[in-house]
Amino acid sequence: MRIVVFYLVIIFSSLSSFGQNNSFVLLHVNVVDINTGNIHENTNVKISGNQIAAISTSKKDLENCKLIEAKGKYIIPGLWDMHVHIRGREDIFFPMLIMNGITGIRDMHNPKRCYTAGKWRDSINNSNSIAPRIGAVAGCIVDGPGDGRNYGFLVANTEQEGRLIVDSLKNSGVDFIKVYNLLAPNVYTAIADEAKKQKIPFAGHIPLRMDAVDCAVAGQKSFEHLENFHQYCSTKKDEIIQFYRDSVFIAKNEDFERIAWLKVNSFDSATTTLLCNKLAELGTFVDPTLVIDMPERWKKRLTDEKLLSTKDVPSELAAWFGSKKEIPSEDDLDFDLFRAKLKMISYFKRAKVKLLAGTDMSAIHRPAAGYSLHDELEIFVAYGLTPLEALRTATINPAIFLKRQDELGSVEKGKLADLVLLDANPMDDIKNTNKIFAVINRGRYLDRTALDSLKMQAVQAVLIKSD
Repeated sequence: MRIVVFYLVIIFSSLSSFGQNNSFVLLHVNVVDINTGNIHENTNVKISGNQIAAISTSKKDLENCKLIEAKGKYIIPGLWDMHVHIRGREDIFFPMLIMNGITGIRDMHNPKRCYTAGKWRDSINNSNSIAPRIGAVAGCIVDGPGDGRNYGFLVANTEQEGRLIVDSLKNSGVDFIKVYNLLAPNVYTAIADEAKKQKIPFAGHIPLRMDAVDCAVAGQKSFEHLENFHQYCSTKKDEIIQFYRDSVFIAKNEDFERIAWLKVNSFDSATTTLLCNKLAELGTFVDPTLVIDMPERWKKRLTDEKLLSTKDVPSELAAWFGSKKEIPSEDDLDFDLFRAKLKMISYFKRAKVKLLAGTDMSAIHRPAAGYSLHDELEIFVAYGLTPLEALRTATINPAIFLKRQDELGSVEKGKLADLVLLDANPMDDIKNTNKIFAVINRGRYLDRTALDSLKMQAVQAVLIKSD
C-alpha cells in the first residue's frame, strides 16, 4: 500500500479542487436511467462530498461549485466486479479497476486475510484512497476433504466442523460464507443451517454432490461460475450427480471427461427452463464469470465479428496477466463446454434470473483486472442481453444483492457519488462503456489525465513485481 499512498500525494496535488470536501457540477450531461433505460438529456449533476447532491437544470445548484462541462457525455453508475480475488495486490488491481470505471468489488477468497478480511475491508472503505468500494468479503473458502488446504481453504469434514467454521468466520467480521465444490451434502446442509442461525449469507459454488435447486432452497444467495451448471440442465442429471457422490475422490481423468461430454450432449431445454424459473422464484443470483473460461478461439471469433471490443491493455499488464496459470485449454471439450455456458444466458434472461457481472480476476488468473469486466458485459450482450440488461448486472443488481440499493447502483439524488462519465451512449452499444471520459470515485473527479496516471501506476507496480 506504500505505492498507493505515495501516488495519492502526487495526484491530488494537481486535483485538489476536485476533492471530497468540494462541490462540483457536471454541466449539460446525459443521465442514463439504469431502471428504465431512458436518457435524461442536458442535465446538471451536482456532487457534494461523496454524494449526488442534485440532478436538475436549476442555476441555483451551480452556485459556489466547480463547473465541469460535460455536454454530449453520458453518466452511468460506477460498475461493480462481483467476483475478484485481490490477494494483496492492491497496488496493481485498484488503479486498473478505477481507470476502467469499476468502483465496487466483492472479494471472494484471500487466504492471507482469512480472519482479517473484515478489517481490511473497513480500512479500505474508511480510507481516503483512490480505490473501489469493498462491498463484501468472504475471508476464506469453505470446502470438503481434498487439496483445498493447499490453497488456503478451510476444510469441513463433519457437520460440527462446518458449524464451527461459520461461527468463527462470522465473528471475524466477514460478510458471507463461501461454499465450494467438495462439501459433502450433510456438511453443506449444516453450514446452510448455521449461516441462517447466525444471520450471515452464504454463496459460492454448487457442491458437486448437491442438486442446484436444493442449494437454492437452502438459501444460497449466489451461484458463482457456470462450470458445474450443465449437469442441472441435463436429462442425465441424477446419473451425473450420483457419479460425483460415488466417485469424486477416486475417478480418473477419463471418467471426468466422459461425464463432461455427457453434460454437453444431454442438455435439455425443458429441464433448463424449469431450473431457471426456480432460481428466479427463489431470488438466487447467478454470477457467470464467463470471461475466465473463454477460449482464445471464442475471443478471436467475437472480436472478428466486432461483438467484443479490442482492449488497449498496456503490454506490461497484458504480459503479467497472460503469464498466469489456469488459462483455458483449446481442446474440443472445453470449446463445447464454453458454448453450453453461453447458451445459458438466454435462459436466465427469459426466466428473469438476476445476473451479476464478475470476472474471477486475481493474481493467479488470466483476466486483466478492470478490462475484463467490459468483456463480460459485451459477452452478455452478444448472447442475448440488451445493453441495459447487461449494465444492470454491474450496477443495480449488485446493489440489490448487497442490500444497498438505497445508496448505490443508479444515478439519483442522495446516492453515493461512484459514477462513470462516457463519451458515447451505452444504450446504443455496450462497447461504449469502454469510452471513459472520467470516473468519479467516492466523490472525487478523476479526469483523463488522472486515469492515465493510474494506468502508469499499475504498469510500474507490475514492473517492480517482476524484478
